[in-house]
Amino acid sequence: MSEKKYVCNQAKIECQMCTNPQGTLLVTSNMVKLQGKFWATEKDKEKTNLIFQGTCKQSPHQAVPCVAVIQTSQWQGTGDISIQGSKPLLESSTIMCNYGGATIKIKDDLQKSQPSSLSPTAVDGITPDKPVSKSIASSSLSSNGGNVDTIVESGNTSDAIGYVETGYWTDENSKKIKEAKIGDKVRFYIKTKNIKNESLDLKLKDWDGKLNIDDSPKGAPKNIHIKNNLEYVEFTIPKEWEGDIEDDYGNEIELYFEINYKGKTYELPKSTDDYLIVYEKEVLITVLIELPHSYYSLGRAARNLDKGEAISALGLAGHSAMAIGDRYFDYGPDYRQTIVSENKYDYDFNDDGDKSDNIDLTARDKNGRPLYTIDETFAPGRPWWGEVIARRLGIKVENVDLNQALDFINLDWKKERTNIYGEVHKIEFYAKESEANKMLEWWEERYKHLKLYSVYPWEGEQCTTTVKTAIQQAYPLFKLKAINIIPDITQKPSGLLEELKKFVSSSRQHFGEKVKHTIIKPEANNFP
Repeated sequence: MSEKKYVCNQAKIECQMCTNPQGTLLVTSNMVKLQGKFWATEKDKEKTNLIFQGTCKQSPHQAVPCVAVIQTSQWQGTGDISIQGSKPLLESSTIMCNYGGATIKIKDDLQKSQPSSLSPTAVDGITPDKPVSKSIASSSLSSNGGNVDTIVESGNTSDAIGYVETGYWTDENSKKIKEAKIGDKVRFYIKTKNIKNESLDLKLKDWDGKLNIDDSPKGAPKNIHIKNNLEYVEFTIPKEWEGDIEDDYGNEIELYFEINYKGKTYELPKSTDDYLIVYEKEVLITVLIELPHSYYSLGRAARNLDKGEAISALGLAGHSAMAIGDRYFDYGPDYRQTIVSENKYDYDFNDDGDKSDNIDLTARDKNGRPLYTIDETFAPGRPWWGEVIARRLGIKVENVDLNQALDFINLDWKKERTNIYGEVHKIEFYAKESEANKMLEWWEERYKHLKLYSVYPWEGEQCTTTVKTAIQQAYPLFKLKAINIIPDITQKPSGLLEELKKFVSSSRQHFGEKVKHTIIKPEANNFP
């Protein structure tokens, strides 16, 4: 055993798939100390234990922080003794990151001296593979001066003195849980000994690791009255905690209670493995893209304009639309409007410096020439496919849903006169609920004020730029989001499709997963 070196808290680790390969191992699995530092074991394998400051080279654009995507398996090459029921890590131990496909290694175990022997001792926390209990003890680890200590947990075994024994999380039906979502109702049970008809002070804490100061999310109960040694507090996880999640790399927070009773402080649950992981609900984002029919792409229609062939803006340029959950949205030009309210459209159509006029788009000057040319460069906006679907179904355009849009797309273009004859693609990815709500708010405002449609980006927006702009509400550059960025130069459905293929889900449940891409309708073989 003289060649074995054990691993201490804050040992140096390395991952070659991280842009900053050197990391730190933080021990949270036990309370046993090796030479004054917590002893690392096989349970120290979560993202809260393996801390890297760089980004993953295997992530999109090599831009996603390792701490957000790291997915580990099990430690290999561990020791043969037991540290409170777990195998200790050795200097030679390794663990695989399943996301990046790299092996994480121990570079510096931080053990000051190397044990030459280790046999069963009076230390309850260290035994040869059998269940252990915690007690106050210390023992010689090796002949060259190494020491190992165990830490007594909060509590008192005296029957006469009251103390807090344990605490755990449950759902509203008292079933033990380790995870919950924003909006869920949860309970925290506190078990005490010899405490009756007394109140305990509570402070909810968000665990940020041993190297950071833990935060205190607002809105949780601050005290509990103990009647018969077992009570619980119940509360609904508030929407406001989405901000706390955003601060914790934007994925989750891990909650425990700090409990004060007669000057003594307890942190419960006792193990970080039992802290409540809280994250947002997720929403499926669906983008629908119709590509231009190859007839137009090859230029045949353009060459036949003099023969009376008209180029449909939808057919020539394709179309982009999206759904946030079940709610469907899209945008296009309205060539049929005659009188428009500048206030309703939130646009100064006559360019007189205000948005309070009612404009007659068919008006002519004194020489009989039209004042306005309504075409794809200048037109009032409207829901494009959405308005047609709503009219066919006899519903309001804001009530059109994704399934209704998909049914419409799959109709026979010629028989049903949908004019959807290009190849249609569907892109799906998951966003956090707060991100989806930002997209939703943008579209609701756009449907309220439809503004100006124009293929010229300096004049207005069109189908692709509205979808792009809505999505960018969730991934703004000024927030330094490093995923799901669409370049400003993207103006066409084909360009948007290529950018969306690079997207990944940003919800905690599917974080880092690539989009699902499906061709849901081939281009028509009977067009034109």
